Amino acid sequence: MNNPLCPVCAGQSSRNGSLKELKAEVFKYVCTRCSACFSTFTGTVFHYLNAVPRVVALSLELVNQYGLPLRKASHFLAKRFGLSVPKSTLGDWNCKLAGVSLKVEKPSFTSVWHVDEVFVKHQERLPGGKRKWFDYLWVVCDDANNVVALHLSADRSEKSAVAALEKAKATAGFSPRILVSDEYCVYPNAARKTFGRQTMHVTAHFAATQFICKGEAYSLSNNRVERLNSTLRHRLRALRGYKNLASGARFFQRLASTLNTCRSTDLADAILN
Repeated sequence: MNNPLCPVCAGQSSRNGSLKELKAEVFKYVCTRCSACFSTFTGTVFHYLNAVPRVVALSLELVNQYGLPLRKASHFLAKRFGLSVPKSTLGDWNCKLAGVSLKVEKPSFTSVWHVDEVFVKHQERLPGGKRKWFDYLWVVCDDANNVVALHLSADRSEKSAVAALEKAKATAGFSPRILVSDEYCVYPNAARKTFGRQTMHVTAHFAATQFICKGEAYSLSNNRVERLNSTLRHRLRALRGYKNLASGARFFQRLASTLNTCRSTDLADAILN
Protein backbone atom coordinates (compact mmCIF):
# COMPACT_ATOMS: atom_id res chain seq x y z
CA MET A 1 0.00 0.00 0.00
CA ASN A 2 1.38 3.42 -0.99
CA ASN A 3 2.04 5.97 1.70
CA PRO A 4 -0.27 9.04 1.68
CA LEU A 5 0.94 12.28 0.15
CA CYS A 6 2.06 15.14 2.38
CA PRO A 7 -0.88 17.48 3.22
CA VAL A 8 1.51 20.47 3.13
CA CYS A 9 3.39 20.11 -0.18
CA ALA A 10 1.81 16.96 -1.71
CA GLY A 11 5.23 15.28 -1.70
CA GLN A 12 6.02 11.62 -1.10
CA SER A 13 6.19 10.42 2.51
CA SER A 14 7.82 7.61 4.43
CA ARG A 15 6.59 5.64 7.43
CA ASN A 16 7.71 7.11 10.75
CA GLY A 17 6.30 4.65 13.27
CA SER A 18 2.86 4.16 14.76
CA LEU A 19 0.99 5.51 17.75
CA LYS A 20 0.48 3.15 20.67
CA GLU A 21 -2.41 1.89 22.77
CA LEU A 22 -5.79 3.17 21.52
CA LYS A 23 -4.16 4.60 18.41
CA ALA A 24 -2.67 1.26 17.30
CA GLU A 25 -4.24 1.64 13.84
CA VAL A 26 -2.78 5.12 13.33
CA PHE A 27 0.55 5.45 11.52
CA LYS A 28 2.88 8.41 11.52
CA TYR A 29 4.57 9.73 8.38
CA VAL A 30 7.29 12.22 7.49
CA CYS A 31 7.50 14.05 4.18
CA THR A 32 10.71 13.40 2.23
CA ARG A 33 10.49 16.86 0.59
CA CYS A 34 9.55 19.33 3.36
CA SER A 35 10.07 17.07 6.43
CA ALA A 36 6.53 17.74 7.67
CA CYS A 37 5.15 15.16 10.10
CA PHE A 38 1.56 13.95 9.94
CA SER A 39 -0.53 10.90 10.77
CA THR A 40 -3.32 8.83 9.25
CA PHE A 41 -6.05 11.08 10.64
CA THR A 42 -4.40 14.46 10.08
CA GLY A 43 -7.04 16.86 8.77
CA THR A 44 -9.96 14.82 10.11
CA VAL A 45 -12.17 15.26 13.18
CA PHE A 46 -10.34 12.42 14.93
CA HIS A 47 -6.98 14.17 14.98
CA TYR A 48 -5.63 14.69 18.54
CA LEU A 49 -8.38 12.50 20.07
CA ASN A 50 -5.90 9.73 21.03
CA ALA A 51 -8.07 6.88 19.76
CA VAL A 52 -9.08 5.12 16.59
CA PRO A 53 -12.33 6.43 15.03
CA ARG A 54 -14.38 3.34 15.88
CA VAL A 55 -13.62 3.71 19.58
CA VAL A 56 -14.60 7.40 19.54
CA ALA A 57 -17.75 6.72 17.53
CA LEU A 58 -18.83 3.89 19.84
CA SER A 59 -18.24 6.08 22.90
CA LEU A 60 -20.32 8.92 21.45
CA GLU A 61 -23.10 6.47 20.63
CA LEU A 62 -23.16 5.06 24.18
CA VAL A 63 -23.27 8.51 25.79
CA ASN A 64 -25.49 10.46 23.38
CA GLN A 65 -27.80 7.87 21.84
CA TYR A 66 -28.29 5.50 24.78
CA GLY A 67 -27.86 8.08 27.53
CA LEU A 68 -25.17 6.26 29.54
CA PRO A 69 -23.27 8.35 32.09
CA LEU A 70 -19.57 8.75 31.37
CA ARG A 71 -18.62 6.41 34.22
CA LYS A 72 -20.89 3.61 32.97
CA ALA A 73 -19.77 4.09 29.37
CA SER A 74 -16.14 3.79 30.48
CA HIS A 75 -16.98 0.61 32.43
CA PHE A 76 -18.84 -0.84 29.42
CA LEU A 77 -15.89 -0.25 27.06
CA ALA A 78 -13.51 -1.90 29.54
CA LYS A 79 -15.73 -4.91 30.26
CA ARG A 80 -16.98 -5.70 26.76
CA PHE A 81 -14.08 -4.61 24.56
CA GLY A 82 -11.08 -4.41 26.90
CA LEU A 83 -10.60 -0.71 26.17
CA SER A 84 -9.30 1.43 29.00
CA VAL A 85 -10.90 4.84 28.38
CA PRO A 86 -11.23 7.11 31.45
CA LYS A 87 -14.48 9.00 31.87
CA SER A 88 -12.55 12.28 31.67
CA THR A 89 -11.34 11.27 28.21
CA LEU A 90 -14.90 10.47 27.14
CA GLY A 91 -15.96 13.92 28.27
CA ASP A 92 -13.14 15.53 26.28
CA TRP A 93 -14.17 13.64 23.14
CA ASN A 94 -17.75 14.84 23.52
CA CYS A 95 -16.63 18.45 23.95
CA LYS A 96 -14.22 18.38 20.99
CA LEU A 97 -16.83 16.87 18.68
CA ALA A 98 -19.64 19.17 19.84
CA GLY A 99 -19.63 21.34 16.72
CA VAL A 100 -18.65 18.66 14.22
CA SER A 101 -21.06 18.09 11.33
CA LEU A 102 -21.75 14.40 10.89
CA LYS A 103 -21.53 12.95 7.40
CA VAL A 104 -25.25 12.32 7.04
CA GLU A 105 -27.88 13.96 4.93
CA LYS A 106 -29.51 17.01 6.42
CA PRO A 107 -33.07 16.27 7.59
CA SER A 108 -35.82 17.51 5.32
CA PHE A 109 -37.53 19.88 7.72
CA THR A 110 -41.23 20.46 7.21
CA SER A 111 -42.89 23.89 6.99
CA VAL A 112 -44.68 23.48 10.36
CA TRP A 113 -42.55 24.11 13.44
CA HIS A 114 -43.27 23.77 17.15
CA VAL A 115 -41.47 25.79 19.83
CA ASP A 116 -41.48 25.54 23.60
CA GLU A 117 -39.27 26.42 26.56
CA VAL A 118 -38.49 24.17 29.51
CA PHE A 119 -36.71 24.54 32.85
CA VAL A 120 -33.36 22.76 33.15
CA LYS A 121 -31.23 22.86 36.26
CA HIS A 122 -27.57 22.41 37.01
CA GLN A 123 -25.36 22.63 40.05
CA GLU A 124 -22.48 25.09 40.06
CA ARG A 125 -19.72 24.71 42.61
CA LEU A 126 -19.53 27.66 44.96
CA PRO A 127 -17.50 28.30 48.12
CA GLY A 128 -19.18 26.57 51.03
CA GLY A 129 -21.15 24.00 49.03
CA LYS A 130 -23.40 23.62 46.01
CA ARG A 131 -26.27 25.78 44.88
CA LYS A 132 -28.89 24.89 42.33
CA TRP A 133 -29.17 27.11 39.27
CA PHE A 134 -31.93 27.09 36.67
CA ASP A 135 -31.61 27.78 32.95
CA TYR A 136 -34.08 27.69 30.07
CA LEU A 137 -33.92 25.35 27.11
CA TRP A 138 -35.72 26.54 23.98
CA VAL A 139 -36.79 23.59 21.81
CA VAL A 140 -37.77 23.94 18.14
CA CYS A 141 -38.89 20.86 16.22
CA ASP A 142 -40.86 20.30 13.03
CA ASP A 143 -44.00 18.27 12.31
CA ALA A 144 -41.92 15.16 11.48
CA ASN A 145 -40.21 15.07 14.91
CA ASN A 146 -36.91 16.43 13.57
CA VAL A 147 -35.05 18.70 15.99
CA VAL A 148 -34.52 22.04 14.26
CA ALA A 149 -32.70 23.76 17.12
CA LEU A 150 -31.93 23.53 20.84
CA HIS A 151 -30.95 26.81 22.48
CA LEU A 152 -29.87 27.18 26.12
CA SER A 153 -30.18 30.57 27.80
CA ALA A 154 -29.92 31.98 31.30
CA ASP A 155 -33.23 33.85 31.12
CA ARG A 156 -36.72 33.52 29.67
CA SER A 157 -36.79 36.77 27.74
CA GLU A 158 -37.93 37.78 24.29
CA LYS A 159 -34.28 38.21 23.29
CA SER A 160 -33.57 34.55 24.11
CA ALA A 161 -36.65 33.45 22.15
CA VAL A 162 -35.45 35.43 19.12
CA ALA A 163 -32.00 33.82 19.42
CA ALA A 164 -33.58 30.34 19.48
CA LEU A 165 -35.74 31.03 16.42
CA GLU A 166 -32.81 32.58 14.54
CA LYS A 167 -30.75 29.46 15.26
CA ALA A 168 -33.59 27.31 13.92
CA LYS A 169 -33.88 29.46 10.80
CA ALA A 170 -30.13 29.24 10.17
CA THR A 171 -30.17 25.45 10.62
CA ALA A 172 -33.13 24.81 8.32
CA GLY A 173 -32.23 27.49 5.79
CA PHE A 174 -35.78 28.82 5.51
CA SER A 175 -38.65 30.25 7.54
CA PRO A 176 -41.59 28.01 8.47
CA ARG A 177 -45.07 28.51 7.12
CA ILE A 178 -46.62 27.93 10.57
CA LEU A 179 -45.10 28.30 14.05
CA VAL A 180 -47.01 26.67 16.92
CA SER A 181 -46.35 27.70 20.52
CA ASP A 182 -48.05 27.89 23.91
CA GLU A 183 -49.54 31.01 25.46
CA TYR A 184 -46.23 32.56 26.52
CA CYS A 185 -46.41 36.25 25.56
CA VAL A 186 -42.93 36.60 23.95
CA TYR A 187 -43.56 34.26 21.02
CA PRO A 188 -45.71 36.55 18.79
CA ASN A 189 -43.12 39.37 18.77
CA ALA A 190 -40.19 36.93 18.53
CA ALA A 191 -41.75 35.16 15.54
CA ARG A 192 -42.49 38.47 13.79
CA LYS A 193 -38.95 39.78 14.35
CA THR A 194 -37.33 36.56 13.13
CA PHE A 195 -39.57 35.36 10.32
CA GLY A 196 -41.59 38.43 9.38
CA ARG A 197 -45.22 38.31 8.37
CA GLN A 198 -44.77 35.37 6.02
CA THR A 199 -44.98 32.97 8.98
CA MET A 200 -48.33 32.39 10.67
CA HIS A 201 -48.09 32.14 14.45
CA VAL A 202 -50.62 29.83 16.13
CA THR A 203 -51.22 29.48 19.86
CA ALA A 204 -52.08 25.89 20.79
CA HIS A 205 -50.94 24.09 23.92
CA PHE A 206 -52.45 20.69 24.82
CA ALA A 207 -55.77 21.14 23.01
CA ALA A 208 -55.58 21.20 19.21
CA THR A 209 -56.41 24.41 17.38
CA GLN A 210 -58.13 24.20 14.01
CA PHE A 211 -57.45 26.89 11.40
CA ILE A 212 -56.91 27.49 7.70
CA CYS A 213 -53.60 28.69 6.26
CA LYS A 214 -53.19 29.44 2.53
CA GLY A 215 -56.22 27.38 1.62
CA GLU A 216 -55.23 24.31 3.69
CA ALA A 217 -56.96 23.14 6.87
CA TYR A 218 -54.82 22.35 9.94
CA SER A 219 -55.46 20.92 13.40
CA LEU A 220 -52.32 21.37 15.52
CA SER A 221 -51.28 21.30 19.15
CA ASN A 222 -47.94 21.58 20.92
CA ASN A 223 -47.99 18.03 22.30
CA ARG A 224 -45.29 17.01 19.82
CA VAL A 225 -42.66 19.28 21.34
CA GLU A 226 -43.86 18.41 24.86
CA ARG A 227 -42.98 14.75 24.19
CA LEU A 228 -39.58 15.83 22.93
CA ASN A 229 -39.05 17.77 26.17
CA SER A 230 -39.55 14.54 28.12
CA THR A 231 -36.80 12.86 26.08
CA LEU A 232 -34.43 15.76 26.69
CA ARG A 233 -35.08 15.71 30.43
CA HIS A 234 -34.33 11.96 30.51
CA ARG A 235 -31.00 12.43 28.72
CA LEU A 236 -30.02 15.28 31.01
CA ARG A 237 -31.04 13.31 34.11
CA ALA A 238 -28.89 10.36 33.01
CA LEU A 239 -25.83 12.63 32.84
CA ARG A 240 -26.72 14.26 36.20
CA GLY A 241 -26.98 17.74 34.73
CA TYR A 242 -24.17 19.98 33.50
CA LYS A 243 -21.66 22.23 35.21
CA ASN A 244 -22.24 25.59 33.54
CA LEU A 245 -24.05 27.29 30.67
CA ALA A 246 -21.22 26.71 28.17
CA SER A 247 -20.99 22.95 28.78
CA GLY A 248 -24.78 22.68 28.70
CA ALA A 249 -24.92 24.44 25.33
CA ARG A 250 -22.33 22.00 23.93
CA PHE A 251 -24.29 19.04 25.31
CA PHE A 252 -27.58 20.10 23.70
CA GLN A 253 -25.81 20.93 20.44
CA ARG A 254 -24.52 17.35 20.27
CA LEU A 255 -27.87 15.97 21.37
CA ALA A 256 -29.80 17.77 18.61
CA SER A 257 -27.50 16.30 15.96
CA THR A 258 -27.63 12.86 17.59
CA LEU A 259 -31.43 12.72 17.79
CA ASN A 260 -31.77 13.56 14.10
CA THR A 261 -29.03 11.09 13.14
CA CYS A 262 -30.51 8.21 15.12
CA ARG A 263 -33.78 8.49 13.21
CA SER A 264 -32.12 7.13 10.07
CA THR A 265 -28.85 5.42 10.97
CA ASP A 266 -26.47 4.57 13.79
CA LEU A 267 -24.26 7.38 15.03
CA ALA A 268 -21.08 5.34 14.61
CA ASP A 269 -21.87 4.60 10.95
CA ALA A 270 -22.71 8.25 10.35
CA ILE A 271 -19.26 9.33 11.57
CA LEU A 272 -17.22 6.60 9.92
CA ASN A 273 -18.82 6.39 6.48
